[in-house]
Amino acid sequence: LPAEFAKAFALMSRLLVMIRLIAPDCATPPEAAQLLIAHSLGFADWDGLMNAIRDYRRLVIAQWHSLFGPRDF
Repeated sequence: LPAEFAKAFALMSRLLVMIRLIAPDCATPPEAAQLLIAHSLGFADWDGLMNAIRDYRRLVIAQWHSLFGPRDF
């Protein structure tokens, strides 16, 4: 797997823990909580965090396609 997978896994794992602590109902957290989560994960703001997650998601999907062929998600 590409080295970027370790970064993707680390970010998504830490995000999961933060979301469970701060927004256990899985609703989009309020702005102050978004900033707390983003800063805790090393991002300046929520949009930067969401962009990183989107990029890592694309990485995972591309790798999945290379291993198993295209699938609709």
